Amino acid sequence: IAESELERVFEPFHSTKPGHDGLGLATTYGIVTGFGGEIGVESEPGAGSTFRIVLPFHEDVERDAARGGAGAPGTVLVVEDDPAVRALVGAVLGTAGHRVLQAADARGALDVAASHDGPIDVLLADVVLPDGDGRSLALGLRTGRERMQVLLMSGHPADVIARHVDDASALLQKPLAHDVLLRRVEQAVAAARPRA
Repeated sequence: IAESELERVFEPFHSTKPGHDGLGLATTYGIVTGFGGEIGVESEPGAGSTFRIVLPFHEDVERDAARGGAGAPGTVLVVEDDPAVRALVGAVLGTAGHRVLQAADARGALDVAASHDGPIDVLLADVVLPDGDGRSLALGLRTGRERMQVLLMSGHPADVIARHVDDASALLQKPLAHDVLLRRVEQAVAAARPRA
């Protein structure tokens, strides 16, 4: 890998090979950092590449999750029409311990929610969907789920976003930084859970 490319190899949709989607290393980065680890790469053109992953030692993830509070896993409904982005977000959240439900559009999200037995802590939806928008979807899902938190994501320009988003604090800008995604979802899950 050329030195000029090294700092971008973990970016979503960046690829050093034409015709590739650039999500393999981005997904790996999300999984490793989701577990609190680090990943780095050393490479020389023509000599190969070495990826080094360091993961923290952890004895009992399930015990820690059962204690609740910050970092406790939740159920997240991810609604995104781009299958690559949906898979990446699902992988990052799933490796952090969250239960991930997925849909490609608003109709699919309503169907998934209707068939899901249990609470949905967080709706993470694209601002603009093929058959609607994330804000309208949130209103449709809120009945019986008053504690559900809503996070909207978008890569659209500010003027498009402004037409669909009332609360800018609930917006995540694409491309999504993994640490920001995990932190915001963790905060939303904590807000969705009744206080003891």
